[in-house]
Amino acid sequence: MEINKVNLPAEVDQLKELWTLKELVDVNDHVVNLIKIKGEFEMHTHENGAKLFYVLEGLLFIAFADGDIIEVKVGEFVVIPKGAQQKPYALEETTILFFEPKR
Repeated sequence: MEINKVNLPAEVDQLKELWTLKELVDVNDHVVNLIKIKGEFEMHTHENGAKLFYVLEGLLFIAFADGDIIEVKVGEFVVIPKGAQQKPYALEETTILFFEPKR
């Protein structure tokens, strides 16, 4: 039996580069990742399944193809459904913990 214990504040402190994905652990058929972002990513979809974004620091915006924009604050999370066309962005450095299906 393998037990994974993660010190999340320490992992956040070690993550220095923006837009560099850090895989923390696998949970069943999902992977838990950590990333710091600032600026915007391209409009895209997740075809492998839904994705959960949990904001640890900063403020995350997600723009959708239909023009809607949602704001996700510290302590909040959002689930983006499979196939939803979206573009995440942040005006300030933002740290996100997210869960996504393994590829």
